Amino acid sequence: MTKSSAGFKKFLNQSLKTPQGVSNVRRATSPCGSAKWNILLNFDQYKEEIYDKKHRLKGSTASRGKSRIHFDTPLDIHSAYSLVSDPDKVSKHWFLPFIGFDQSIRKIRKHNGLTRRISKIRPLRYAANRDGYIYAYYSYLLDKKYESLIKDISLNSSVLAYRSLEKSNIDFAKEVFDWISQTQGCNVLTIDLSSFFDTLDHDILKKQWQRVNNVERLSEDHYMVFKSLTNYSFMNIEDALLALGWPDKSNRKRLGEKIPNPLRKKTSGYHGALNDFRNIRKYKFTEPDGSFRYLIQFPEKIDGKRYGIPQGSPMSAILSNIYMLDFDQYCCELMEKIGGIYRRYCDDIIVLFPQEFAINDIYKALEEALNEYGGSQLKINPTKVEKIQFINNSEKLIAIDAVSKAYRPLQY
Repeated sequence: MTKSSAGFKKFLNQSLKTPQGVSNVRRATSPCGSAKWNILLNFDQYKEEIYDKKHRLKGSTASRGKSRIHFDTPLDIHSAYSLVSDPDKVSKHWFLPFIGFDQSIRKIRKHNGLTRRISKIRPLRYAANRDGYIYAYYSYLLDKKYESLIKDISLNSSVLAYRSLEKSNIDFAKEVFDWISQTQGCNVLTIDLSSFFDTLDHDILKKQWQRVNNVERLSEDHYMVFKSLTNYSFMNIEDALLALGWPDKSNRKRLGEKIPNPLRKKTSGYHGALNDFRNIRKYKFTEPDGSFRYLIQFPEKIDGKRYGIPQGSPMSAILSNIYMLDFDQYCCELMEKIGGIYRRYCDDIIVLFPQEFAINDIYKALEEALNEYGGSQLKINPTKVEKIQFINNSEKLIAIDAVSKAYRPLQY
């Protein structure tokens, strides 16, 4: 027997209070943090913990730096540390537009007994070299504070993505199926969030950024980094190359021409790349219908308001976890109250709970919590919702679709 919808709603009202943020957050007594608070790493620590990990080729002992093509050159260790460790320099830094490209990911889907490969396009944006050093440094600082914040609460075992948990996806999946196997039957709900990075509300992100830093107002350097990510611009890499006079991708491949780093015209000097950028930054393309499209683009506004952060920056991972703090806390507390478990891997969510609680009631509770704590634009993708029941059949657990009652194995 499942709890009725009315009974479940009453149970929620009695058992759960509106989250006011993670319980062990201590508010700062001053309106903003010290301007120098973030100089936490000395030179050697910075080199070992951030610079070498970001800047060296994985699995290589060579001294050649790892860097994507852009309009500025990579920095040596001393110049990078001088930039990132000085809040005054960061607060006055001029951030370049991101360079964007679409990544095609092929996923296998089964439908009506047939296996199909479906391509999913993911728009990625990566930062200029100097910008990337700043993002990597501030990402490290926020990550340390976030981990300290959740280490002694249930979120520590529920948030799986972008963390050093010394476990693989196989381990995470095993924990879920081990939990199921120890029950006499349970319900499972999996959901996927649509366009996660593109729909983050900036006001919520700022509030959570302040919370993790334990301040009531962001310092000037943190605010500059925040603004660079919430009011960002980008240019498509192929558009930038065409504006610089390079052949298109197919002709470059045929001619064997490699794009240099820093990105520049063929006729410009090695240190002329930033001048090349200044010359093309107002470049516009003429479309077949006669309209114009500018090289430098901004994400489209939704109802007159900007949302989202670039997916692919060194800060995207930690900011996604910071943003979801209240929602994660709500879901953890809900599952603890009813004897279930909650797991989130970025925009993929799974909850497992006893059979007595109706799946539709839990789904409705998560949907309402997402709207309250995630903002109006962050929504569940209805095409990727799975509602599965594990029933005990002759001492064997069988997975069935909660609606059709047909056999349906859990994909996790």
